[in-house]
Amino acid sequence: MEAKRWPVIRPGKLMVTGESKSDLLKRLIEESNADALKRLIDTALVAEQYPTLNDLIQSIERQGLQQGVWDGVVALEYVARLARVGVIATLGENSSSTAMPHFIVTERGRAMLERRQESPHNESRYLHAVRARVGQPDAVVMAYLAEAVETWTSGLYRSSAVMLGCACEKLILLLAEAIAIGKVAPYGVNLSRTLSAVRPTHISTIFGDVRGALSEMALKKKLPDHLADGIDRRLSSIFDHARVLRNDAGHPTGKDMTAEEAEAGLLLFPGFYEYADQIISHLKLNP
Repeated sequence: MEAKRWPVIRPGKLMVTGESKSDLLKRLIEESNADALKRLIDTALVAEQYPTLNDLIQSIERQGLQQGVWDGVVALEYVARLARVGVIATLGENSSSTAMPHFIVTERGRAMLERRQESPHNESRYLHAVRARVGQPDAVVMAYLAEAVETWTSGLYRSSAVMLGCACEKLILLLAEAIAIGKVAPYGVNLSRTLSAVRPTHISTIFGDVRGALSEMALKKKLPDHLADGIDRRLSSIFDHARVLRNDAGHPTGKDMTAEEAEAGLLLFPGFYEYADQIISHLKLNP
């Protein structure tokens, strides 16, 4: 039985629903052939149910050749990655079982695919989307984030939580530096001393001063409403979540870390980074 063809991914008809022509042009310019092929696979899996893995590959090969992005090695590696993270499940081409389907997109996998660039299952797309949300992505933050994604896809969930925690802590340090430079009294002085101290201070202490400074600025109307309203929801709650995950994973407690728990942190991080970056930019523009 031949798989249905998805009619949207074709030359001249590459626009994602809700995407403007300018956004489409920008995405196509920035997107490598490998990224385009991975996106094609993701979209096809959401749009159609293929009887077997071979049906999917044959369909993707035809579409990829039409678009000039086909690469068998990239496709095979990416399909293997999707299977590893639980997006797809297959019995294999040689199975004679009639009691179950030979190939499916899992329920959890469909949720990942529908999140598109917000899901870490496609590492390059996820990281590109994070970079697009901030003005000047910090190299250290992005290095830890990339490792958090890679370890998550490899099933090393404790390692992923630790790396994500490091990315979050670096962001808090960047916020602390901006507040210290901005001389937000009295927290700026405290943070300046803390950051220049020989012995490192615990990140929870630094975060306490960061949050105190931002709350003080919000009280004095020195933060725009959209930033002032997000201190608890977009900063404190997400940092606390990441810190708890990191502490659970980084200490020898033997506590399990599930794929869903580690993934939740990765899903929350882009908004956390965007919010922190907006505050840093505001502080630089309004010393």
